[in-house]
Amino acid sequence: MKAFTNYTDHSMFLSVDFEIVGLVQGVFFRKYALHAANKLGVTGWIKNTRTGGIMGNIQGVQVQQRARAH
Repeated sequence: MKAFTNYTDHSMFLSVDFEIVGLVQGVFFRKYALHAANKLGVTGWIKNTRTGGIMGNIQGVQVQQRARAH
C-alpha cells in the first residue's frame, strides 16, 4: 500500500476503523481491498477475526475516503 509523506494539513486526513461481519474469509476480500486501496491512494490494514469476519483501518485524504465509501 502507498504511504503518505510530507502531508501537513491534518484537517483533511481521515482514519476509519471498520469491521465486516459474516463469512468473508476465503473470498479474496483482502486482495480486492489492497487493489482498491492502491487505486484510491489510501493506506491501512486488514485482518481476519475469529468469527469469520474482517476488521481493519483505512487512512487517507477525506476526498479519497468518500470515493471508497461509494
